[in-house]
Amino acid sequence: MTPRPGRVARLFDVPLGRPRAVATRADPVFGPLALAIHETLTGR
Repeated sequence: MTPRPGRVARLFDVPLGRPRAVATRADPVFGPLALAIHETLTGR
């Protein structure tokens, strides 16, 4: 979300199966995706 007015800043496609287990963190897709989401949310 963006600051006021709140709008969707970016959509992410999450190509990880469901249900997700702790082992999902070992998937090579997880790290870069988590980093991109974190950077979008924090603005860093």
